[in-house]
Amino acid sequence: MGDPLYQELKAYRIKTLISTLTFRLGLSVSRSNDVHSLVFHLTSASFAVSESFLSILTAAFAYVIVRRNDIPISLPEAAGAVGCEECQITRMLFRVLRFLDDGEGGGGSGGGESSSHLPHFGTASALSRMFKTLPAFSSSRLDSNKVEQMASMGQFLIRCAGKWFLSTGRRLIPLVAVMAAFVVEINGVEVPLEEIAKGIYAVVSTSRLRLREFKEALVRVARNLLSWGQDMEQRT
Repeated sequence: MGDPLYQELKAYRIKTLISTLTFRLGLSVSRSNDVHSLVFHLTSASFAVSESFLSILTAAFAYVIVRRNDIPISLPEAAGAVGCEECQITRMLFRVLRFLDDGEGGGGSGGGESSSHLPHFGTASALSRMFKTLPAFSSSRLDSNKVEQMASMGQFLIRCAGKWFLSTGRRLIPLVAVMAAFVVEINGVEVPLEEIAKGIYAVVSTSRLRLREFKEALVRVARNLLSWGQDMEQRT
């Protein structure tokens, strides 16, 4: 372990691993460097930590940094990027937040305020990001103006869902999948809910349930507000 060459090679492997994982999450070079500094600081530059531990630790730090910079990456997506369970990231996240709150994280966390309270997950931002990054929407077969139009419609419906309390106490990623699937359907674009849900790491069964709830709420509101709303049904 005292061999300088061994330590140099190990440090290079760790840096490469961190760069690869942060690239999968779409972090910039500067934010990737922030994660690298924080990982080394927390482990005191120890070279005895396992690769799996480093992967989970990297994902947790990356999650904190992107959330504090208003980048809508979810915990399931962070877990998917490193190939671990969401619960593993969650446990590590608590440890990381305690570390940052103790003032040992340096300047890489992005501010001097308490880190234990992350900004709320922005569903509208997550929807916009999904339309830009999901292959089904970013491919050349779809007109970019059409994609932007669907994203705007989805953001409007997300605001409506909030007013109808469909997001209260719920996991928000399935709601993003639902809004995308709904606007895709009414615009005649063939991208199934299952493909959208899997693409953003939302549970498919939960997404199906949320879609049914949303359509029921939409019919209920239409019947109350529109003069012709009594004729509304889910299929229409």
